[in-house]
Amino acid sequence: FRWAGNVLQGDLGKSFRSGISISTEFVRRIPVTLEILVLSFTFTSIIGVTAGIYAAINQNHFWDFALRGVAIFGVSIPNFLLLTLLLLIPARFFSYAPPFGAVHFFGDPVANLQLFVPPTLMLSIAGSAFLIRLTRTSMLDVLRQDYLRTARAKGLNERVVILRHALRNALPTIVTFMGLQVGFLLTGSIILESIMSLPGLGTWALPAIQSKDFPVFMAFALYAAGMLMLITLVVDISYAYLDPRIRYS
Repeated sequence: FRWAGNVLQGDLGKSFRSGISISTEFVRRIPVTLEILVLSFTFTSIIGVTAGIYAAINQNHFWDFALRGVAIFGVSIPNFLLLTLLLLIPARFFSYAPPFGAVHFFGDPVANLQLFVPPTLMLSIAGSAFLIRLTRTSMLDVLRQDYLRTARAKGLNERVVILRHALRNALPTIVTFMGLQVGFLLTGSIILESIMSLPGLGTWALPAIQSKDFPVFMAFALYAAGMLMLITLVVDISYAYLDPRIRYS
């Protein structure tokens, strides 16, 4: 109860191991972790939804089979292997090793994106693969509905039919899964930070677990739970805007 009361006042305590204020260290490290989450979530959403829509409208054609094959591959390969290959392949074949440590976006945007974009793309592969399959299935269910045939019969452009009518009705299921992806990306960010030696919350929490530095780990658990609750709230609220049949009182 004393710890919870201090948290409400912005005091997360001090590390058992280093004696440093956890609140100060948390504020210093969280920009790196948030950038990883934002970039990987953005790549997951864009790649997964776009490829899933394209596979659905080209059902049982070449691109549908190709994208489904890519999705199966993405689901099968663990994140830690992809991120390790991101280091090993350039070093082995091109004699290049990516820089370790973080470069802040506002300090050097180009160097920051060069550092963060490749690993976050790799981190988004598994989530994109799941999202491709889910989006394809959801879109196929909607594309068979009578009201879409009516929309086409009225002479609407096919792009309008797909994006405005079909996608909007398939989005609630897709958005629910996208919200769940945040939990997987939280885990993946720890792996990414450890492999790339990035000074984020993951590389701070992992040694804390190993050394039983409970205040640090409790702060990380609080952050993870808060992120999941926030995303779940945003997803629930978004249903009212995505599906006109849903109303909140």
